[in-house]
Amino acid sequence: MPDAEVHYWPDWVPSHLRPEEQWSLLASSDPSKTSVPNQWNGTPEEWFVVERAVPITEWEEVIDLDTRSCLWPERPAL
Repeated sequence: MPDAEVHYWPDWVPSHLRPEEQWSLLASSDPSKTSVPNQWNGTPEEWFVVERAVPITEWEEVIDLDTRSCLWPERPAL
């Protein structure tokens, strides 16, 4: 992904979503950082956004964020 196309989520979101749309997406799920975790079970300070569809030819891997397991490409079992 070219660096020029990648935007840091916390910097990008204020100019692209209304405040009522932002609150849960900007809230961390880390209990040490908030008493109201977001519904996405994530850490927005680690997110980046690209403003275009990313074709599969540009994918490197797909990771399940809950289990941290690789969903694609298929990997041999250890």
